[in-house]
Amino acid sequence: MLKTPETGVIRSPKSSHWIEDGILFSLPDDRVYLDLNEAKAITKAFQGLSDKPVPLFVDFHTITGQSAETRDYFSSDPIHITTYSAVALYVSNPVARVVANIFIGLVKPEKPTKLFTDFKQAIIWLNQYK
Repeated sequence: MLKTPETGVIRSPKSSHWIEDGILFSLPDDRVYLDLNEAKAITKAFQGLSDKPVPLFVDFHTITGQSAETRDYFSSDPIHITTYSAVALYVSNPVARVVANIFIGLVKPEKPTKLFTDFKQAIIWLNQYK
């Protein structure tokens, strides 16, 4: 499981975000439902961490769901999509897998987006988008 570092972290109301080895990490709080307000706060956090697109690792294991408008925002908001170059969605339970598959299947993200159950494989894949 992903662990938040002690320094270099920017918090949005329901998530922690940081950059490590050129990869942007996003870790939602336990059992969180992502709404549009959180999505916009996440974008601001990402902008505070990097002024250029970087690969993004999202730990989906703690997410219980997200609204349709949140999915649309993450995949198509012109400001949000400039914050990352590719997205690895890490899932480790059935609920997270369903949420991630809905995001990928329904929304058709504009940037490369892939689902992973193995942390190391996700990082290897993201490294090509640095």
